Amino acid sequence: MSTLYRIRWVSSKGPIWWVLLAAIALDGNNGLFPVAFAIVEGETKESWSFFLYYLHSIIGTNTNRMPLCFMTDRQKGVVEAINKIVPEATHRVCGRHLYNNFKKKFPGLNLRNHFWVAARAYNSRVFNFAMDKMKRDKKDAYEWLIEKPLHSWSRHAFDPRVRSDHVTNNMIESFNQWVGDLRGKPILTLVDSLRVKLMGRIHCRYDKACAWESLVTPKIRQKLNVIRQDSRMCIVVFAGGEEYEVTEGVSRFVVNLHAKSCACRAWEISGLPCKHAAACIARKRANLEEYCDEYYSKATYLRAYGGIIHPISDESMWPVGNHEVVEPPPLRRLPGRPKKNRRRELDEPTPGSQSRRSSTIRCCICKQFGHNKRTCQRGPVKGKPSSNAGHQGERPHV
Repeated sequence: MSTLYRIRWVSSKGPIWWVLLAAIALDGNNGLFPVAFAIVEGETKESWSFFLYYLHSIIGTNTNRMPLCFMTDRQKGVVEAINKIVPEATHRVCGRHLYNNFKKKFPGLNLRNHFWVAARAYNSRVFNFAMDKMKRDKKDAYEWLIEKPLHSWSRHAFDPRVRSDHVTNNMIESFNQWVGDLRGKPILTLVDSLRVKLMGRIHCRYDKACAWESLVTPKIRQKLNVIRQDSRMCIVVFAGGEEYEVTEGVSRFVVNLHAKSCACRAWEISGLPCKHAAACIARKRANLEEYCDEYYSKATYLRAYGGIIHPISDESMWPVGNHEVVEPPPLRRLPGRPKKNRRRELDEPTPGSQSRRSSTIRCCICKQFGHNKRTCQRGPVKGKPSSNAGHQGERPHV
């Protein structure tokens, strides 16, 4: 399981106000792995500190020699809580939320393209190229963005020990869908329902993984197939030992299979061999799956889902305790109609709103856009025969 944890909060949609804080990791098959969650009274610095304190006490500082890394949407108080409770952890910011703040001040398609090229750049050469183009187009946008810590939003500055190249929190949005209608349930019902869902998910994924035949997970195997296809465009020159020189177009890259490194740095950041390394591995006639990081292996996946959540009997069978009765939070009436879905951006389409058919009208007579054959100026006048009608029965001239 990855040490990159997505920190997320989900608010209630009922008369009793609560906030669900969750820490979610990614397994080796790009699936969500809920690590911990807590019910708190609100999204505050104190709540995040409480949650991160107990999370840190369980998972520790260094997991299998991999540093902790948190990716957030910069929610209220979460950055201060991370710096206070887990100062040794690295912190990433969701690129989509960072861009939403960026485009409010600096809109435009060119600036958008420069932003995402810089955010997804695996090496400093591509990053500097994109930032230089942004600086020429809009110097204020460049200065605003360059002030942000590079290790929090650009791939080339990520800690390679984390073995994750994700720059957005988009995948975590499915956690809201996974919680689903439980957001309107009482707290005890919510917690018990989450336990049951987790219990079934862990067992189901473990059983499916036992039938896998490859060394890596299915999602990673699909990625490796794409990498193999892309590597066919590379020219490999063996230098000796485990070192190679790979030419792709007009660019050259140095690959070291022993160190699992490439000059493009995609292998170091993601933990998966890049297309340049894949070309060298193919020349060596070795198995590409053996050069993937252990995090993507079937064995690691089985260890992640090897534990079980033990079932719980009915509440009537529980032993009577002397603990204090926990009262529910006070009722809080929210203004307006309760919302079930998250608030979307202005330029973000709603699900199902886009039609599969094109909304552009095209005339079948003149082949122009904006009108149909009934309003076409070149079409035949109503009640009069077309110009070709009088010649249908005539013999052609020889």
